[in-house]
Amino acid sequence: MDESIYKMIGILLVLVLPSLSYGGEIEDMHPTLERSREAYREIFESSRSYEAANSKDHGVEVIGIERRSTFGSGPAYTLIIKSDGTFRYVGHGGLGVAKLGSLTGTIPEWLFDRLSHYIVDLDYMSLSSYYQVGATDQALVYTMVVSQGTRKTIQNHGNAGPTGLWALQQAIENTLRYAVWNEE
Repeated sequence: MDESIYKMIGILLVLVLPSLSYGGEIEDMHPTLERSREAYREIFESSRSYEAANSKDHGVEVIGIERRSTFGSGPAYTLIIKSDGTFRYVGHGGLGVAKLGSLTGTIPEWLFDRLSHYIVDLDYMSLSSYYQVGATDQALVYTMVVSQGTRKTIQNHGNAGPTGLWALQQAIENTLRYAVWNEE
C-alpha cells in the first residue's frame, strides 16, 4: 500500500475513535453504579420495560395545540395530530410561525405514542381547564387531548399553568421538526 493511504487511515482513526468512546461532560458527572446484582435490580425496578415504553396502549386518540398571537408578536397556528401520525395544520401568521395556510402531513407514530405517554404521566385530563395571569399582552395557548373518547381543552394564558403543561406545549410544537408535509 502506498504511504498516503496509511496517513488517511491514521487520520480517520484519530478523528473517529474518540467520538466512539467519549460521551461528554454530563456523562462524566453521572455516578457510576457498582454493577452488582442488587444495583441492576434497582435500575430495572425504577425503569419502564421496553414494551411499556413503546406501548400504544395509552388511550390518547388526538392531540392538539393552538397558539394565538399577542398583538401580532407571536406565532398563530393550529396543529391537530391523530394517533396514526397524520396531522392538519393551519398557520395564521405572526413571528415564528412554521408555515402559512392550511396544510397536512405526518409525523412518526412512535412520536405520537411518546407524547401520549407524557400526557398520561402528566395526568392532563385532571388539570384545570383555565390558567390565567392578570396581564393582557401574554401568550395564549390552547391544548386539546381526546383520550378514550373524552375531549379536554386547556387554556394557558401567560404560562400560568403548571410547568408540565408548558413542557407539553413545547413537545407538541416540536413534533413539527419531524413532519413530512404533504404536497398541496
